[in-house]
Amino acid sequence: MSPAEFWRLHPVEFWWLVQAKTPTRMYGSLTEDEVAELYEDTYGDS
Repeated sequence: MSPAEFWRLHPVEFWWLVQAKTPTRMYGSLTEDEVAELYEDTYGDS
């Protein structure tokens, strides 16, 4: 991506790019989404 293309990004497109480049957070061998699902199954929606 050229600097000119970067500066033309809409803020939403910028955050899509940030999220795509952010590594998946791991907790042991589980991803953040797996931990959230296990937590919800165990403790309910709180």
